Amino acid sequence: ILDVGYDGIGLTSCRNFFVNKNLVDTVGPGTSGNAYGMGFSRATGDAGNLTSQPRTSGGVVSNNIVRNVPIWEAYDTHGGENIVFANNDGYNTKFGIMVGSSKNSTDVEAYGPKNVIVIGGTLDSSKTDGTAGYGIVFQGVLGAPSEYATGAILGVAVKNYGDQTSTDSGAAIYVYAT
Repeated sequence: ILDVGYDGIGLTSCRNFFVNKNLVDTVGPGTSGNAYGMGFSRATGDAGNLTSQPRTSGGVVSNNIVRNVPIWEAYDTHGGENIVFANNDGYNTKFGIMVGSSKNSTDVEAYGPKNVIVIGGTLDSSKTDGTAGYGIVFQGVLGAPSEYATGAILGVAVKNYGDQTSTDSGAAIYVYAT
């Protein structure tokens, strides 16, 4: 998949999927100012509840390569459940992988990711000047409502990530509300 505007591979409120051995190269900028190599999230367009718009769940994302997404993320899930990201590589992306929360019908972050595993692979921003964002974010929800993120990060090589000017994206790996 080469030279696309917003999302190389995108699944929304999907179940039981397998995405393996793909190359996504050069994505962006899209119309919203961000872009994704691969995104596996839940829809939030109408009522935004888990009945009408369930979590994307039961998937394996493995042995993929995402390159050249300089304005956003290589891999992404918001509110995902039972997803394994295994041996994926990302190069020249602002952010490596986001395992984050999803919003409810009142536009409030409410649904943390559940049982998401990130194992193996290499994430390299290709920047050496301290301007890259996070390598990996693993984030649930604190406050009302609260839903902690669950899962694991195992054996991922993270290189050249961390923004020197931001506490939110200043870490190579940032874990919050887990």
